[in-house]
Amino acid sequence: MIKDHNIDLSKQLDFTDAKIKIEYRKRNRMKIIIKLNKQETEGFTQFMNATKPTEETEENYARNIFFMGCETFQERLAEAVKNYTGDAPVIEGDAPVIEGDEPESVEVRTVGEAVPLSDLQDGTIEEV
Repeated sequence: MIKDHNIDLSKQLDFTDAKIKIEYRKRNRMKIIIKLNKQETEGFTQFMNATKPTEETEENYARNIFFMGCETFQERLAEAVKNYTGDAPVIEGDAPVIEGDEPESVEVRTVGEAVPLSDLQDGTIEEV
């Protein structure tokens, strides 16, 4: 819900230089401090002025933005875990893959080709 203001939102919010400090307090409490430079502060203030409902306090709105970001991150993480197959990534090309637990049973292969350990010379695979 963007308010009808003449506010320039053409600058993207860039928080790459923001400083974050986490302080652990008594009784399992935590304090998170976010320090913004002048440009980051101006961008965040413009964003907040353009999107904050008039009845909402700045503190409560900033808290909502923070927790919405945490929830979005948690949802993306849960989706990534859900989609994780547990399989090792497929290595294409000539990248060597080492398999086996015991030295005598270790094989080095490229995708689609098994090469016994005895075919190695000086750590390289001979062309067959």
